[in-house]
Amino acid sequence: MRYAVTIKGKVQDVGYRDIVEAHAKAIGLSGFVFNDEDDDRRVNLICEGTPDTIDEFINVISVHEGRVSVDNIDKFEIESSFKLPKKFTRLQTDDLGDVGRKLDEGNTQLKVHSNLLKDISEMLDRLKKGQDKGFKSISEGQDRLREGQDKGFNSIVKILEKIHDKL
Repeated sequence: MRYAVTIKGKVQDVGYRDIVEAHAKAIGLSGFVFNDEDDDRRVNLICEGTPDTIDEFINVISVHEGRVSVDNIDKFEIESSFKLPKKFTRLQTDDLGDVGRKLDEGNTQLKVHSNLLKDISEMLDRLKKGQDKGFKSISEGQDRLREGQDKGFNSIVKILEKIHDKL
């Protein structure tokens, strides 16, 4: 059976079509997915498969992960005589403005992650310094403990020698 599916939510410029394509290929659907040019909160697809397979597919692509957030999925059975690609594919409908917007978002994400990596690196450096200081303190404490043990042992030996001499 053939279906037209409309997905609404934060689904453009977040890699959602890649997710849809990967899942459709994994379960062997034929069809295609594309961004809705009139609404930047919609992605459309045409797919073909058994009703159970289509329902399973829709369940799997209803995701809320990372920057993707699917709010609603509408499915309509359609009659059509045109041939679908056997291997599910993603149609590129991006114009130059879309590409520029995606590059800007990618740069923003790189800056965010770059700053996070810098913060993590600084935290790891502080942690290493703290560990080094802690290990040094432990080592110094162990040295003092050994010195104390040696002094105590020497004192016991002297006492035992005195007792031995008196016997």
